[in-house]
Amino acid sequence: MLKAAKKNRVLRIPDEKAAEYKKLGYTITDMTGKVIYEPEDTAKKASALAAENENLQERLHEAAEYAENGDKKIAALEAENAELKNRVSELETQLDEAEASAGADDEKIVNLEAENAELKAKIKELEAAPKSTAKKTTNK
Repeated sequence: MLKAAKKNRVLRIPDEKAAEYKKLGYTITDMTGKVIYEPEDTAKKASALAAENENLQERLHEAAEYAENGDKKIAALEAENAELKNRVSELETQLDEAEASAGADDEKIVNLEAENAELKAKIKELEAAPKSTAKKTTNK
């Protein structure tokens, strides 16, 4: 035997009738008062679902704003990335030009040092030549 209660009406029902009374919205308890089935409170459930829906709508709005800001941030970073790639390319070109120039400068330095050494040797030779001619003229 079970008890079926709805509002202030309490009935004693056989066990096999429990399913019918559940469908009608009754609370089913055993004879000691232990609850076996309790119908859902649709008003409470509706208000809880409405609150949850409102919370989810707020979170969805926040997520949409976050995604929009993320898209803007991505676009800005992509633009900055392209600008930096161009700058790197310019600097690599300048580096290549500087290395080529340095190589040519090194060659110029070697040539100028060789020419400088030749000129110093020639100067020594010319400085020594008048002295030797002066000695020859004084000896005569």
